[in-house]
Parts: sequence; structure tokens; C-alpha cells
Amino acid sequence: MILSLKRVAVFCLMSALLGVAFVWGVRLSTIAEEREESDEQGLDLTCPLVLTITSEKNTYKVHEPITMTITLKNVGEEKVTILFTTRPNPNPHWFSRVYDENNQLVFYHKVMLAIPSLEEITLQPNEIMQRNCTWDQKDTNNEQQVPPGIYYLMARVGFMYHEEVVLLQTQTEISIET
Repeated sequence: MILSLKRVAVFCLMSALLGVAFVWGVRLSTIAEEREESDEQGLDLTCPLVLTITSEKNTYKVHEPITMTITLKNVGEEKVTILFTTRPNPNPHWFSRVYDENNQLVFYHKVMLAIPSLEEITLQPNEIMQRNCTWDQKDTNNEQQVPPGIYYLMARVGFMYHEEVVLLQTQTEISIET
């Protein structure tokens, strides 16, 4: 009987965590769409942070590792404090993906589900946060080498700034040749 109660408790906890993760993801998506609509309407939703993604070069050989550098920079004249919701991932603030020229997702970081916590970060003017990520040119879903072609490296970061959710996204193009 005690074992069954423990299983029920674990199931309830996991269900609650999945629900929170799903609602948070939907909320971020909805807010990002609202921000895009607001930007199109000319409303000022400025955030003095800029997200960029770069690679060491634009053209790679098949099987050559591709290192992406993702940078979040304070381009403002004052310090900026942002709040992340973090999880115990290798690097919880960043999401990077790679799409092929047909807009098919070929690489992504698998995310662990855990209880969220809050982490506050302050960036001084011109200060950066940076993350490097290496893609081995394999499709995440089947671990096969991707074919030569054009690929889009995409990075996304979400955080709270002045009590508003901010979602920044950027991308760059690379090619893989034989």
C-alpha cells in the first residue's frame, strides 16, 4: 500500500511539472507573438540587449564540426538586470537549433525537465554573456550525417526584463560542401 502511494505521489509530481513546463512554453510562445505584433504596430518594446549567433566560417566540409558562438550583449548605456528561469541543463538560458534549406529541424538540444528556479543576471554596458555550441553535422533524430547544402543556425533566449517576458531570436546561414 505504501509503495502504491509513493507511485501516485511521484506520478502527481511529474504531471504537475509537465503541466508547468507546457504552460510556460505556451506562454513564452504567446508573448513572442504579441511582441512581434506590437513591433509591427510600431510600439516601443526596446530591450538594450542584442542576441547574435556566429560560426567560425561560412562554408564547412562534410563531417567537419561546426562551432556556434551565441552572444547576448548589453548595447545600452546603463546596466541591465534580467531574470532567467533555469533548469539543471548544461546551459539553461540558451536554445540553439539548426534547420535545413527546407526549414526542417535537423539539430536541437534535448532539454531535461526539472523544477524551475530563478537566476538574476546583471550586464554592464557592452558586457556580454556567451555560449559556444558544437554541431557534429548529425541529425539529432537519427544520428545520421546531414547532406551537403544550406543550413540555418538559430539561437533563442528568453528572460524577464522590467517585469516583461522577452524572447530574442537570431540566425545565420552556413553551407556544407563535399
